[in-house]
Amino acid sequence: MKRLLVVVGVLVLVGVGVGSAVGQGTGGTVGSSAVGTKEFGIQFKGFGCGSIPLRKCFSKARVGQVGAGHATVTDGGTKVGTAIFSNIAGKKMNRRAALNVFHAVLVFDNKVDSITVAGAAADTGPALPYSIVGGTGAYAGARGTVEDRDFDDDGGTVVLTFIP
Repeated sequence: MKRLLVVVGVLVLVGVGVGSAVGQGTGGTVGSSAVGTKEFGIQFKGFGCGSIPLRKCFSKARVGQVGAGHATVTDGGTKVGTAIFSNIAGKKMNRRAALNVFHAVLVFDNKVDSITVAGAAADTGPALPYSIVGGTGAYAGARGTVEDRDFDDDGGTVVLTFIP
C-alpha cells in the first residue's frame, strides 16, 4: 500500500494529467502553430438551409433560420483542410437581413489539427470579427480573432490572429 501511495504521489508531482485528451492544450500551453497571424483561403463547396432552396436561403431573413455547409481550406493555393460551419439567425435586422450566431471548425487534412471559431455574423454591412475559441494538435489551446476578407459567393480569405 505504501508503494502505491508513493507511485501516485510521484505521478502527481511530475504532472501526469487525467483530464485532457491527446492534442489538447492544458494549463495555459498552446500548440506550436497557435501564434502570430495566418491567412487561409476558403472556397465554398456546399451550403444549405434545411428544406429551403439555396437560392432563397437568405433572401428573406427569418429568426431561427439555420444555414450550414462546408468549404475547402487552402494555404497558398494548396488544399490543407475542410471548414464546417453553421449560422443561426437570431435577430431580424431588416426585411432581408439578420444578425446570426456563427460557428465553424477548420479541420486540417492530418485529422489532428483543428481550429474552432465562434461569433456573430451579419447578413449585410461590414463583417464582424469572430473569436478563436480553441483548437487541437498544433493549434491546441488557440485563442484570438478571425477577420473575413474579400468574400463573395465562392469564398474569400480569413485572417487568424492568435494571442498568447
